[in-house]
Amino acid sequence: MIQDRSSGKIISLLVFLLMIFSSFSWNQLSAQSELPLTYLWKPKYYASVEGQERLIYARSFARSQMKFVDIDGDLDKDLLIGKADGRLAFFRNEGTPKQPRLRLETEDFEVIHEEKDANQQLMYLNRIVDVGKNAAPELSDIDDDGDMDLFVGSSDGQIFFFENRGNKLLPKFFRVTPIYMNLNFVGNSVPRFADLNGDLVQDLVVGLKDGRVMIFFNSGVSTNALFCKEFEPLNPPDKRCKYQPLMLTNISPLGDASPAIVDWDLDKDLDIVIGKSNGKLDFFWNKGNPIEPDWHLESNHFQFIDSGGLSVPTFHDMNGDGYPELFVGTSTSGIIYYENRELVFDRLKAIKTMDLTLLNPTDGPERILKEACEQLRGMPE
Repeated sequence: MIQDRSSGKIISLLVFLLMIFSSFSWNQLSAQSELPLTYLWKPKYYASVEGQERLIYARSFARSQMKFVDIDGDLDKDLLIGKADGRLAFFRNEGTPKQPRLRLETEDFEVIHEEKDANQQLMYLNRIVDVGKNAAPELSDIDDDGDMDLFVGSSDGQIFFFENRGNKLLPKFFRVTPIYMNLNFVGNSVPRFADLNGDLVQDLVVGLKDGRVMIFFNSGVSTNALFCKEFEPLNPPDKRCKYQPLMLTNISPLGDASPAIVDWDLDKDLDIVIGKSNGKLDFFWNKGNPIEPDWHLESNHFQFIDSGGLSVPTFHDMNGDGYPELFVGTSTSGIIYYENRELVFDRLKAIKTMDLTLLNPTDGPERILKEACEQLRGMPE
């Protein structure tokens, strides 16, 4: 306690204490200023507008490549969207399988990178997926371990592979390689996986910038996939290689082939729809069967859809009625949604002059529509 309360001594003491405190504070600030500053900015995507929650902020969704997948094991489909900026946006489904409610969580989807520090100790770091430009996500259980692995096509033609080392409830995607299976293409690679020939392993379809659509049948097994480049039959790069790459089509002089795999006619084999740079869609109808596919071009203007520019198709049964809806990404941020309300025949029944006995219900939808229009003396084109 200060006993002498004369004003002069009090002022002197206060000045002395202030000098000590100032010196201490300045040294602290100087030391802190040498540390790097880190800013954490988390965007707020939603706000209340007229009493309802609305998406108010998002970067461009140009060249939207959509992939619906149950990423968290809750039995409804979430949504990943690859964009022109090379990154992935993630929408979590907060609804149900029949009444989805997709909510944007991030436009900078992250994965895990394994890196070594200065002491060569392994570190696990969260990194934003950034493939440069034109990200095209695909998910498939490529190693048959019960969870979905992540693949991302890119503008330079590579396919990035991120292995899921978590599980179907809590995925953890680890970056493995930017050139999956050493497959490198001319540009704008769009990978799609499905079992195309009924051998219980995932095959690979890739759309490319130059207009080609390539099919790589899996020469491996369910737990260890193998996709082989073109090889000399007597000197394969791997003795397991048994399938040569197959070119399904080349839409040149158009480009940016973007395939979607779907059982459009519900005959239990897989058809292929291809988006093009002119905004229209090609439909390759599988006239074979689930074991021996045989694709034929049925229409170069599928469902008479024209987005006016780039078209990027994705099929998904949005309302759980058993029939897939169609989503079309475009060169802008717009995504066009077509609801599949009912089968073609249900619509034709409403036309009294239509003789349905002249139509083959096992034909593809495009053929049925053309024959129906011929009955009505008008071609759809």
